[in-house]
Amino acid sequence: MRDQDLKGIFHRLFFITVRNEKGMIIAIGLLFLAIIALLSSTAMLVTTSDMKYGGNFKARIQASYFSEAGVNEALFRMNLLYKDSRFIGEKPGAEPTSSWHRLIVVGTAAGSDQTATLQTLDGSERQYTVDIRYKKEDKYFNNDADDDDEVVLWGQDFSYGPNAPLIGKNPVIVITSAGVVQNQKHTLIAEVTRLPLDIHVNAALSVGGSIRLNEATFISGFNHTADTTPSDDNPSETDSQSKTLTLRGNGVDNHGGVEGHELAGYFNDTDTGFTGGANEDTFDSPDYPDEADILYGAKIESDDSTYLTGIIGQIKILSEAVSIYGHNPWMKKGSADKSLYKLLGITPDQLQKMLDKADVTDKDTSLSGQSLHLNKPPEGITYIANLSQDVKIRFPSNMKGWGLLYVKGDLDVDQLSTFKGLIYVEGKIELGDFWLLGAMAAQKSNPEETGGGEILYSQAALDENVGNAMKYIILGWNDGRNLKNADSNPI
Repeated sequence: MRDQDLKGIFHRLFFITVRNEKGMIIAIGLLFLAIIALLSSTAMLVTTSDMKYGGNFKARIQASYFSEAGVNEALFRMNLLYKDSRFIGEKPGAEPTSSWHRLIVVGTAAGSDQTATLQTLDGSERQYTVDIRYKKEDKYFNNDADDDDEVVLWGQDFSYGPNAPLIGKNPVIVITSAGVVQNQKHTLIAEVTRLPLDIHVNAALSVGGSIRLNEATFISGFNHTADTTPSDDNPSETDSQSKTLTLRGNGVDNHGGVEGHELAGYFNDTDTGFTGGANEDTFDSPDYPDEADILYGAKIESDDSTYLTGIIGQIKILSEAVSIYGHNPWMKKGSADKSLYKLLGITPDQLQKMLDKADVTDKDTSLSGQSLHLNKPPEGITYIANLSQDVKIRFPSNMKGWGLLYVKGDLDVDQLSTFKGLIYVEGKIELGDFWLLGAMAAQKSNPEETGGGEILYSQAALDENVGNAMKYIILGWNDGRNLKNADSNPI
């Protein structure tokens, strides 16, 4: 009701009241009706406004939730293994393509650069669009080099702060997620990268106590290339860069093989008095191999400063077929490598969060007698936690794996065909007919006879295979107003 109408009513009531006191009751009643009508009109306006404001507020909140859901879906897909059909990303270990990007859309089908969501399209799906691409250098953000438009690598050289590696290695990916509800839109931007590692092992194989090696065991602490395969085992006089092998140039014997073998005393090779460059025998002497005859010689890195001891622990050699190589010397007495999180160069909290999202776990095993059999390949992060001391994990024949294999109990690798990466065992190990490129550490003694198989140290294989098994961490996020730092923990 308008103010002029109310004034007219009051004016008429006044004259009616003056002329006729009997009309007082009617006038007062009409006055109250007018007041009530005015209050009702005002209340309706306020309610309508509040409902509209409340609806917009609810839509904004829902849009923010949807944008977060988009980021979470992107991270879920990016953290999957490469062979999973839902995976988003380039092949792990490959050189990042600057122009690469993907778009997540709500739908049952997607274009060549799009990925459909996992949601059931029933009208209640969360509405968002997610753009995923590498962060690229520009004139405002680079490492003081004239290389605009190249992929940014997370590190201190890109001003990411003291928590970042000194030199960036892992690409930074930008996830932009826009949630839309009615006329409300919320955009969330997250910068992520794989959890960076700083892997440092002390030997190709380290054990926490004694180990008795038998059969044709081959262990090498020389640094091999990441592309080494079991078929590359031919002896060679040249290394990976076709340079003459100089494994004897340090004046000591790098080989724990058959020459000078004293089997009865469980000791191996006393011939350590060679001068720099001296040779123990000719390259053509198959019965007494020396450094020039080493298997996988063509896959050994040229830089001998990267070589490690072949084996650390209390070793007893029970067969002349055992062959161990390492750099000054081939074997050391000592304890096993340090805790796993220290080997990886991360914090205990980061390790635990990483294990919480392992790709292969106890649920992927089945118990048979005193053995726990793995029912799927150990790819990515494999974490077997619930093993008692009298149960060991075993693998089906010819199973292959890569990444990090972490077993809290005992491990029998006799049936594991090949593995690239790091094997870390808190219990005892039984070596067998298997092949490992990377490194292995076992925390407990294994007094039983064990042997067979090959262990080749490779820093590149550790960095590539274990590094690519790591999950993504959030470096920072932007809700459309300002960039905020995250705590760099696995999510």
